[in-house]
Amino acid sequence: MSKSLRVLYHGTPTQGVRSLMPGEGRSLVVVDADDTLWSTQPLYDSARAECRHLVEGVGISGDAWDSTQRAIDSRNLITMGLSKERFPKSCVEAYRQLAGSNAQSALADEISRAAEQVFLDGAYVSQGTAEALSTLGEDNRLVLLTQGDAEVQLDRLAKSRLGGLFADVVVVDRKSREAFEYILRHDGRPAALCWSVGNNLDVDILPARGLGMQTIWFKGLLDTQPWSPTSVERTIAPRGVLSANSMSEVQETIESHSISQMNAIRIKELASSVRPAWSAETSASEDWTPERPSLGQCAVTSLIVQDALGGELLRTTVGGVSHYWNRLADDTEVDLTRDQFDVFEFDSEPQVRDRDYVLSFPVTKARYNRLQQTLATPEGAELSYF
Repeated sequence: MSKSLRVLYHGTPTQGVRSLMPGEGRSLVVVDADDTLWSTQPLYDSARAECRHLVEGVGISGDAWDSTQRAIDSRNLITMGLSKERFPKSCVEAYRQLAGSNAQSALADEISRAAEQVFLDGAYVSQGTAEALSTLGEDNRLVLLTQGDAEVQLDRLAKSRLGGLFADVVVVDRKSREAFEYILRHDGRPAALCWSVGNNLDVDILPARGLGMQTIWFKGLLDTQPWSPTSVERTIAPRGVLSANSMSEVQETIESHSISQMNAIRIKELASSVRPAWSAETSASEDWTPERPSLGQCAVTSLIVQDALGGELLRTTVGGVSHYWNRLADDTEVDLTRDQFDVFEFDSEPQVRDRDYVLSFPVTKARYNRLQQTLATPEGAELSYF
């Protein structure tokens, strides 16, 4: 573990819930907590209003207290970090600074208790968040990554009733590139198959993106986030960063991208296994040679692709020659034999062809069976879809 990273908690606080193990599922999805899963704005609004009311009761300007507290809080961040003591301490110090020799210990204690309420009350969870996370967690491994005081964050998680939706919960003192590296090492899959979702570009998005993870900037609570001495005003995401305004949008985005990405990986593996299995016996052309391996292989190859990836069979003619390829459920078109044509131009609009129709031709069925048999031998065992 990096010396600059302090992991304050790593575990599964909700027992008895079946969740995906490291490396399982389509993707790893790392989700932020504060102002992504839940909004802390109402908590801070309430605490600030109460503190302001208390200081105004002894003749101190509420506006002066507010601006002084924010300045002190920025300074305290340097020495206290994201500890739960910092906000109440800053509130009290602002009062004492403005009150001077008239400061009252009893009132300072009241201000401290009012500020501490931020960490005691449950935070607001947007409608639909639990349902979206539940759906996303069916095929993806969810990990909650948050920063700050572990006791506070785990308490907020418990009160949100979202804890059972995560395979792992990680609390660090401060989010950084090292925090994401820690989670990636624990999960074991490539960064390209992992996502980070969060509201803060500087701590949730950019460090993860720098490691090769896919990212979604969560903007659903952007207009209601509390002021923070660490906040950076941004309205436009960097190029390549996706955005979402609700957890439902996050779920839909990850599902669509994950399916396409997994298909791309499987297509590459499929092509590397099918191409060596082509032969004169699987080709429809009498002109087939090892130097032109894809010649006449389109119909049987498209059937093999459909076996592995589903979708539809497409057919047209190219230069008067019948040609088949595939269209997957996400509209990705897969054509492993297009390179047999020197010039690839449709003679007519492609049409969907039924599998039974293609296999109704005895010669085609025999060639397809031969290709299946070759792929099923030890020499073709690299193909794992049969």
